[in-house]
Amino acid sequence: MQLLVAAVATAYVCPEITTQRPALFGLTSAPLDFVRRREERTLRDARSDRDAMPVAFYHEEGAAWPRGELPAEVASFAACAVDLFAAAPWVLKFAESLRDPASERRANLTKWLPRGLGEASAAAFLARKVAALDHAVARTPDGRSVVWLDVDCVLVKKPDETFLGFLTTVDVATIARVPVRRERPETGVVALTGGAAARVFTRRAVALYEWGMADLGRRCLLRGPKARCRRHLSLNDVAVFKQLLVGDGEWRDPRLRVGWFAAGCASRDADRPWAAAALQYEQRGAHGDNFCHRDDHEEAVSPFNLFEYVAHMKGRSGVMGTKRRAPD
Repeated sequence: MQLLVAAVATAYVCPEITTQRPALFGLTSAPLDFVRRREERTLRDARSDRDAMPVAFYHEEGAAWPRGELPAEVASFAACAVDLFAAAPWVLKFAESLRDPASERRANLTKWLPRGLGEASAAAFLARKVAALDHAVARTPDGRSVVWLDVDCVLVKKPDETFLGFLTTVDVATIARVPVRRERPETGVVALTGGAAARVFTRRAVALYEWGMADLGRRCLLRGPKARCRRHLSLNDVAVFKQLLVGDGEWRDPRLRVGWFAAGCASRDADRPWAAAALQYEQRGAHGDNFCHRDDHEEAVSPFNLFEYVAHMKGRSGVMGTKRRAPD
């Protein structure tokens, strides 16, 4: 697979072609037309710290991807580009099966998932996060970390020993909505530390898209059309991550070290430059509250507010908030 390295980031070589990498690198994905349209409140935002971490951009253009240097809009935040569909062929096959009216998978998902084809039709749209993470984690040396960044994130500052030290204590970390057992996680930022546990985690995430979520829907429906288990079954990545992180079934590995990025109680840090964005994030939370880094918790919660390093702008600035794909 050919990787294109941005001229503005010559100090960093894409993770595909070397194991001599920094302790942390980022990855993101979005349609190229979206990246070109949106700048404010995204990784392209002038406020985003370009030196915070190298970022790999997983594109969906296939053979239409521009040759040569990265497009200027992508090079403004990314060190390199990876063809998502070449890296994860299952995503394209999955999406094609959902567009096929005669597909058994399409029929099963329509019947067994409570939200049906409304979300299933956007499979590549929804699965890009899992696909990119699985591809990157498989190529990440043990002990090094990758962090998924929704494109509507702004990098505030370079992760330091406090941030990296937290990642060494967990296999996976994301933002919680509490209580975590009841609510879905908020997966705008997801970090994984290289190792067997992380690789199993992303492989299981892929399996949930390919067949697992449909199977859960089938078994849940046997309990009745109003069974509580149907509440969190869909092809949205937050539903997939919920099964893996805090689910009650066989998909959650009890040995997995799960961490949570604190993103709450920003009012206690009102004098910090990142507090305003964190407060807006709390106010937009549709479900549940966020952990506070200043409180004691039974769970493994970061000793810092995530917004000190990465601000997830959420709202209408992300791909999901600005572009919904209808069923074919």
